[in-house]
Amino acid sequence: MFLIDLQSVGMNFLNIIYFIVALVVLVMVHEFGHFITAKMFNVYVSEFSIGFGPLIFKKKKGETEYSLRAIPFGGYCALAGENLEDAANYKDIPPERFLCGIKKWKRAIIMIAGVTLNLVLAFFLFLGYFTTTAQVDTKASHVVASSINGEPSPLQAAGYKGENIISVQYEYTIAGLDASIPTTQYFDEIDGYASLSKALSGGTYEYNGKVYAYTPTSASDIKKVTIKCEGRTDDIVLNITPYVASTSGSDDIVYAWNLMGARYATYRYNFFESIGASFKEVGESSVMIVKALGTLFTKEGINNVGGPIAVFQVSAQAASYGFGTFLLIWGMISVNLAVFNLLPFPGLDGWHFVVIVFEGITKKEMPAKAKQIASLIGMAILFILMIIVSIKDVISLF
Repeated sequence: MFLIDLQSVGMNFLNIIYFIVALVVLVMVHEFGHFITAKMFNVYVSEFSIGFGPLIFKKKKGETEYSLRAIPFGGYCALAGENLEDAANYKDIPPERFLCGIKKWKRAIIMIAGVTLNLVLAFFLFLGYFTTTAQVDTKASHVVASSINGEPSPLQAAGYKGENIISVQYEYTIAGLDASIPTTQYFDEIDGYASLSKALSGGTYEYNGKVYAYTPTSASDIKKVTIKCEGRTDDIVLNITPYVASTSGSDDIVYAWNLMGARYATYRYNFFESIGASFKEVGESSVMIVKALGTLFTKEGINNVGGPIAVFQVSAQAASYGFGTFLLIWGMISVNLAVFNLLPFPGLDGWHFVVIVFEGITKKEMPAKAKQIASLIGMAILFILMIIVSIKDVISLF
């Protein structure tokens, strides 16, 4: 007999839908950049496709056929041949409507337009995140006392009013604790989120090469927390008790400390601040991805590379944190797509852009056959790389 968690199945199904819709939007925006600029310069567009592989839907409007295909990990905008040798495929199309029949600066714009729109899309996704999501105040040395399940938390009951925290001290009474491990921990110099987070989460103790956590072992254990605050003469003292976190029998009970009832101070950007933060995030994300690409062929870089499965996992996790976080992650994925496509690697937009610029500077056309072979080899390498990364993703699931 199999028991199925229908709620979990439903959430996974929704995450798959969110993932596919978000991916299709990213691809559609990218290809629309090529499409709209090609139309602006009167280049003939025979097909605008979202996805690859088997055809799901197609409709011809005007001179262009619009199609939706089964594999959503990409798309294409079919322009009248990249050179006049492709004229046989477009017998009734005048040469001046070919991509190679327009000025080079126009061709360069068409090649770079997909990347540009991905960055624009990322900006609006970041804007959605910053306008809907509270930001943790990284400069604050205070927290907000919050209730727990509708009941006053220990921090509220102790009279904490949101003052700046100067120091935090822990005194542990834990049955069976190694006598060589100090039972008191002290944290001071609280000067912002990083040190405040460390102080409020306590910590571990390293002894003889082993790391010990101050984890409760019985229901009678106590964690006494003494908090000194700026402007207060009295200390805030909390006595935190354990609860049963899990059990698989009377001899195998796992305990954990109850919460203090503290959440970090947050703030919200106004609309104009959100615009500035979004521009900054596009820039910082782009730099971060460029640095990551620089380590691609190192052990650390390879471990950080993910394929469609990894992207789905990140997307699903982001969705569980809320709509704002989902927008943030897909904004970063959009930047990732833009920066990756800018690489001067055969088959990518950056390659075509560099070739056009090179031809413009040298006043010499690269042989069409050479460009075609380079692009085919490049796309084959990228396809193999995607398969390898996907296999890595599958292995990491087990």
